[in-house]
Amino acid sequence: MKPLEGIRVLDLTQFVAGPMCTLTLCDLGAEVIKIERAGFGDDTRNETPARGGTSAKFVSCNRGKKSIELNLKDPRQKEIFINLVKISDVVVENYKPGTMKKFGLDYEALRQIKPDIIYAAISGFGQTGPYSGRGALDIAVQAMSGFMSITGEKNGKPVKAGTSIADVVAGLYGAIGVLAALQNRANTGEGQFVDVSMLDAMAASVMVNEIARYNVNGIVPVPQGNRHAISAPFQEFGTKDGSIMVCCPTNAQFKTLMEALGHPEIYEDPRFKEQKDRYQNKDELDAAMQPVFSALTTAEAAAVMAKYSLPFGEINKVDDVAKNEQLIARDMFIDVEDSKAGTFRTVGFPLKMQSMPYQPAFRSPALGEDTHDVMAQLLNMTEEEIAKAFE
Repeated sequence: MKPLEGIRVLDLTQFVAGPMCTLTLCDLGAEVIKIERAGFGDDTRNETPARGGTSAKFVSCNRGKKSIELNLKDPRQKEIFINLVKISDVVVENYKPGTMKKFGLDYEALRQIKPDIIYAAISGFGQTGPYSGRGALDIAVQAMSGFMSITGEKNGKPVKAGTSIADVVAGLYGAIGVLAALQNRANTGEGQFVDVSMLDAMAASVMVNEIARYNVNGIVPVPQGNRHAISAPFQEFGTKDGSIMVCCPTNAQFKTLMEALGHPEIYEDPRFKEQKDRYQNKDELDAAMQPVFSALTTAEAAAVMAKYSLPFGEINKVDDVAKNEQLIARDMFIDVEDSKAGTFRTVGFPLKMQSMPYQPAFRSPALGEDTHDVMAQLLNMTEEEIAKAFE
């Protein structure tokens, strides 16, 4: 039995942050009913690349969920949503603050219907503060969080992450908030409002060390390229056929690395023997170490570092990751069936728990495919009542 079996989630989210939250709850065993706009659905259904009319992005964030179509502006369909709230545990939405209140379906309204409901709202800047009314997408929050100001080549322009990092972080914090609220409800019987800000989430996680360092020394962090901000060697080195990330900042790791590569004299150099000195002389250290790695292929350098259990990483492209032996061994790739597009291969749930045996396949819901069954089975509506509600 999965940890969240028996928990029902009404998912009013789209794009990435909200769906990542509800996907996590789904993977933990919750029944997630995705409520989509009639005739259109989640915006990511229409993104490219797609196959058979189904987008890869939609599948990756919405596998395993049910899909129903509701127009919350229609009084009859709004009533259906309210009836679903009465038999559900969690509502998750990522609209701009105030949107659900316009529908009369915000937390204060829903708690009158079901006092122990847990309501999670994910937005760019949260429900309070001077920016709360602003709309935001991932790249805007990457910019405002300071993340872009420390990313990129040294002395270069600010650069965003190659993926939607702010969305993902906010979605995971949303799931954490819901889990905490469920535990609180188990202890007290009370529901709760969970307010998740993408900007807060970035500041509290991805940017936490940079902000802390600035508050101590007053120095504004700047991009370092593929070097670490305060440690060395902790960077990319070119090899005969590519490059490799080397992460050996402690004295013991650095000593082992230089001896394993046959260059103990670099470690013995007074400029490099202590961690603080290595960083102060990082350019000189780079000049000393680069010829050592240039004489090796990436595979040869990796073999040496693996032999001595030193931290390193090959710089993989996505096609390399898609066939990575470690991820395959960990059952991280799963096949998702789609009624229109066949089988998609995507990434599965990363937590390994005894109560959650590996599941080899999930489905991706077609728009509204579960509408009838949810109405009939969960709300006991007759065929006539269903037809009338969707006239």
